Amino acid sequence: MSVVPPGFAEAFYLSPRGFDGGGIIGYNWQFGRWVVGLETDIQGSTGSGYLTCVVSCNNLPSTAIDQKLSWFGTARARLGYGIGPALFYATGGAAYGEVKESITQSGGGPTAATSFSHSKSGFAVGGGIENKLDLFGMLGPNWTTRTEYLYLDLGSVSDNFANPTFAGSTQTLNSSIHEHVWRTVVSYKFGG
Repeated sequence: MSVVPPGFAEAFYLSPRGFDGGGIIGYNWQFGRWVVGLETDIQGSTGSGYLTCVVSCNNLPSTAIDQKLSWFGTARARLGYGIGPALFYATGGAAYGEVKESITQSGGGPTAATSFSHSKSGFAVGGGIENKLDLFGMLGPNWTTRTEYLYLDLGSVSDNFANPTFAGSTQTLNSSIHEHVWRTVVSYKFGG
């Protein structure tokens, strides 16, 4: 995973930071205070783990790793309960996305740059609160806002790449892809 002799291993955590933006569509059924729904969403992401370096970023040898979830989406069920004007809900279902990795190694000689891309699927679970969006009375009663948390698990990826410091050797980068998403959604409800 870094510029070290073959047979040695190193473990570290990548923590991408960035912003997501996209769209969501769904359908809800209401039974008294209970709400049951289905929804799907897709969004692009600027999240990147570009701040990760193994060994050192400024000295040789070094390995810089950039891992990002360039886009992701979910298809989920939702179960909620209304208390006053707020709807508290839990959600869960399928998740999918594209994971991109870039690895740049400098070993005193030529710099080696490698990149990988994987389409992955897994699951998403989470919850949140939804409420009417009343922006100084300018919007109608069908506009809502929600704040929610989603945990995405897209499994793992494994990539092999050449080590420029030790001729003829390869290294493996194994990654478990988990994403924690806090987001605010503004939506419009058709119907009553």
